[in-house]
Amino acid sequence: MPNRRQDQVGTNGFFIWTYGKFYMFCLIAVICFFLLEYSDYTETSSIRMLPKMIEKNEMKEVHKVETKGVTKDLPPSRETIVNIVGKHNTTKPVSARQNSSRQSNSSKDLTDFKRTHFMTANGQGRLGNQLFQVACLIGTAFRHNYTPFIPRNHRLNRVLDLKQAKDIHMTNIARIGEGKAMAYNSKVETVSHDKNWTLNGYFQSWKYFHHCRHEIISSFKFKQNTKRKVIEILKTINAKGRPLIGVHIRRGDMSSSSEMKRGYNVATPEFITKAFAYFRNNTIKPLFLVVSDDPRWCKAHAHGPDVIYAGTGSPETDMVLLTYCNHTIITSGSFGWWGAYLCGGKTVYFSNFPRNGSWLATIYNHDDYYLPEWIGMQ
Repeated sequence: MPNRRQDQVGTNGFFIWTYGKFYMFCLIAVICFFLLEYSDYTETSSIRMLPKMIEKNEMKEVHKVETKGVTKDLPPSRETIVNIVGKHNTTKPVSARQNSSRQSNSSKDLTDFKRTHFMTANGQGRLGNQLFQVACLIGTAFRHNYTPFIPRNHRLNRVLDLKQAKDIHMTNIARIGEGKAMAYNSKVETVSHDKNWTLNGYFQSWKYFHHCRHEIISSFKFKQNTKRKVIEILKTINAKGRPLIGVHIRRGDMSSSSEMKRGYNVATPEFITKAFAYFRNNTIKPLFLVVSDDPRWCKAHAHGPDVIYAGTGSPETDMVLLTYCNHTIITSGSFGWWGAYLCGGKTVYFSNFPRNGSWLATIYNHDDYYLPEWIGMQ
């Protein structure tokens, strides 16, 4: 029979072994829990720090954008994405920010250039010739990004509200002429940019300015009092929606023997008949408004129930009247030419001007003077 001491030792050993395993398990559990917690803590710390890191980087990007003058709304990741794509190309694409910066610098450079580079025009003649000169000025300055101007006391300012009317004192001036009459001088395309320029001549070609027609139309604004006169004339005509055909017939100085010898020419009655017939056959109920420096000749050769003699004797009023029409018939001279150009629509012109075989015809280029879409007749 075992004694009590032995039983006690056995019992104590059992409890020590059992509790030892329990405490060991708890220790292991605590260690595992600690390791897991530490791992979670490091990951959580990284995640919590990420917004601050991003915010810090974004603030740097925004600051860089502001110093370059680009809007703050530009996504900061844009440049990185473009640059990564660019590694696979032979030519690295320009980032959105760089491109905007270059455009901004280019625009500023052009503005600064216009502030220091000027161009003006000199020439003789009446309204039609002056319009050619100033149109060439505007077109050439537009081509080279110069600032065009004419003096405020220029005769054309009496009939137009020209935004190019300025008083500027130019230095370092060079001059360029028209070359041949009624022919395009391509030298205007290659003038050097180290000088201010004066254009001398008539420059009677659409090629000098047709590339910026919108600028010509917006610049050639006639005085309001002239427009009001024309509106009153049109009210008395009461066309009732019928298409208006503006007709300019020039004779006067061009019908003199001296001018005829040089090659100037006036339209024949046959041309008037053909031109009127063209619109009568291709337009529904046209109404012809005739302006001329020879009303007596017109009444003898341009007549019919659909013809109205609307000339006023005022060059600017007659010109505006032509521009208010839908289509145009012109004979010879720069006045009628500009009436047609400012009008738009279809234009029928007298094609034997200058007269075939004359001296003037040898220095004149038909394709430079008349627009290709205009319709020539004799």
